Amino acid sequence: MSETPQPARFRCDPEPLLAHRLPRRIGASGILNPPGRWRSLLTFAFIILLLLGSAFITAFLVYRQSAAQHVRQDMNHILLRADLDLPDAYRQIIPILRKHADLLGREETGERMARYVLYLALFHGDVSALEHAAEARSLAETRSRRKGQYYSKVFEIARLLVERKDSRALLEAEKALIHFPRSDLLLYELSLARMNLGSWEAAHASLEMALILKDRTQIPMLVEQAVLERRRGQISQALQLVDEVLSRSPHHPIALLERNLCLALSGRPFEIPDPAGTADPIVFRFHLLHGLRAMHQGDFAKAREHCMAIPAIDPESAWCRARLFLRSAGQPADFIALIPQLQLSPFPDIPCMMMDFYLMTHRPQVARQLLETCIGKPDPEKPVPSRVVQLAILEEDVTTLAEVCPSVSGAEALWTCIDGATRLKRWDLLEKLERHPQLTTDDRILLRKLVFTDAFGLVTTTEPPADCSPRGLFLRTRWARRALRAGQPGRALKFQESTIRNCPYSIQHQLTLLELLVAAGMKTDALALSEGLQDLAHAPSLFRLGSVAMQLELPQTALYWSNALMHSFPDDYRGFLLSAIVERNHNRWKQFQENIETAKKLSLHAPVLREHQATWEAYQGRYAGAERILREQMTQDPDAAELWATLAQMIQHEQPLQASRWYQSAVELWIERHSPAAASRVMTQYAESLDPITGKAEISRIVASLKALPELHPAALAFLSRHANALDRHAPEVIERMEEAVRLAPCNAEYRLRLGNLLYDVDRAKAEEQYQKILTLRQTAVTEQAKERLQRLQREAPPTQAKP
Repeated sequence: MSETPQPARFRCDPEPLLAHRLPRRIGASGILNPPGRWRSLLTFAFIILLLLGSAFITAFLVYRQSAAQHVRQDMNHILLRADLDLPDAYRQIIPILRKHADLLGREETGERMARYVLYLALFHGDVSALEHAAEARSLAETRSRRKGQYYSKVFEIARLLVERKDSRALLEAEKALIHFPRSDLLLYELSLARMNLGSWEAAHASLEMALILKDRTQIPMLVEQAVLERRRGQISQALQLVDEVLSRSPHHPIALLERNLCLALSGRPFEIPDPAGTADPIVFRFHLLHGLRAMHQGDFAKAREHCMAIPAIDPESAWCRARLFLRSAGQPADFIALIPQLQLSPFPDIPCMMMDFYLMTHRPQVARQLLETCIGKPDPEKPVPSRVVQLAILEEDVTTLAEVCPSVSGAEALWTCIDGATRLKRWDLLEKLERHPQLTTDDRILLRKLVFTDAFGLVTTTEPPADCSPRGLFLRTRWARRALRAGQPGRALKFQESTIRNCPYSIQHQLTLLELLVAAGMKTDALALSEGLQDLAHAPSLFRLGSVAMQLELPQTALYWSNALMHSFPDDYRGFLLSAIVERNHNRWKQFQENIETAKKLSLHAPVLREHQATWEAYQGRYAGAERILREQMTQDPDAAELWATLAQMIQHEQPLQASRWYQSAVELWIERHSPAAASRVMTQYAESLDPITGKAEISRIVASLKALPELHPAALAFLSRHANALDRHAPEVIERMEEAVRLAPCNAEYRLRLGNLLYDVDRAKAEEQYQKILTLRQTAVTEQAKERLQRLQREAPPTQAKP
């Protein structure tokens, strides 16, 4: 049997306190000690690394958080700048939004980017901003594909607007608004398309709806609305909108330019700020401001330069050039080329511009159609506009002139009435206008001199006004006509050419210059000018062209204008009257009488008809009837003395005694009107028509009468010089009279040639001076003679000075 194991026996007795126990052996501390002991260098280093790492990570996280905070602050600041609608802020924030799309949320970031891109492209003119359109759309459709479709359509329409495909953009915008009816961006694009197509009222309504949707917070829409108000003529409302924008964005470049444009158009002082860029919206406003200032200052060359610099796609381009045409010299073709563009841009003053153009080109029928659109319905409490007076003058509506002219207000309308009364020979109306309270005393004296006297001393020693107001134009025209009668065709042409060169185009000015050229004997220049006056649709203008053709000895041309008058204006007397003049010059008196009678039936009150009726009476030998007509004319027409002289010249050969009496009547009439120079001219004309032998006694009587006059015409001085030369070629009076004639008519080449010939054997230096002066004047037949005399004088040796 195996032995049972005994349980372990434990010692229960305590160990003595002083029991000795050997110490445990511990190795030296070092790098090779097992880890986990705090004294180990490796453990210590590891702990240090952990602490440093945690500190670095903490610092990095703090830095990241701080950087994100700075980005948020910068973005908030830039977003505030973007709300000011500054293009630089838009360009700065678009890359930041693209880089930090998660800060605002990808969807909101895409919406902001899309709005900024659209404003940059369509409002500020930065087309390159559309490069970010795809990315903006991609961000905006993060949660909704419908938003992606919406912004795709917005950018598609924007590209159409940039390419100026306005009709298609309008159609696409209207279709898109069916699916997105509360889109302010689509309404904004719709308004731009309508604006470009000339539907400014509809564009204004679209902008109003867009602003309501955005609570009037979008500056581009406010500025576009201000632009529309300015273009529609609502300057005060446009200024209110611009001031609202500038109160929120004081440095807005387009708003600043728009404000100054409104001030310029309202006639108030304005400034031209430095351009803040080269984009089209800034450039065209900058040039428009400079153009308006240059027009106001009268610098039309500079104004034309700035108006031409405005891009043609802007409505202000055609408007500026049309405004310039009506204020400066130009050709009708320049304005005609602008009419299609003006019709697409319904500026409120365009009907008046068109009416002014048709008044300038003598088309009263078309101007009449625009009258109500331009000035509205007549208001008896308001002063009559000058356009009504101009239209009445072209239509020869004497009744309207007699009603409105005595009560007109303003210098422009008053002088237009004076011009009309003179052109239509309504001397009774002119006498009423002389007493008009707004006509100054000096102007009243000047008017009486230029109309009812020859104004010889005035036109030979002074210059007319140089401005292009109705007063300046009228006075300069009268000055030119009186200077021509005073024997100074050079001064007369200078005055009228100054009008054509510096003032707005007018058929009236062209026809006046043509008549002056013909009267001055410059046939070549007159023919060249008449070639540009073919397309006329005004009976008085066609009649004047036909009369000029007769003076140029072109009867076939005159007959052409006569037929044109009869065809275009069958109820007008001028066609038959012009035909009668042609027949009279061909001595076909029967046809002359028939045409005169027909013209008389069509118009019984035309002054020019009475003149030709007097001609017919004189031809028939009924001198008493001719005198009766002339004396009736004499009481009204200040130029009746010229008609006496003209008829006297016509019957000089057949009835010299009757012609002498009529010449005497003309002289007495000029003397009665305090015009001795004109009287001397008529007396000289009579003396030159006499035979030197049989009329010697009459010529001597005329010479004595001429010497008794206080003032002599250059033609009379030249005649006295020739008469004295015939009696005694060495008499001092010969050269003295001729020198006086040259002094009064320095541009008369014939007088200078005559004086040079007289001085040829007396003082060759002075003779050469006269020939040299002739070469500086207009080219005439006398010019060649002066060249020959000058060459002969230079070839010959100077002879011995002859004693006078």
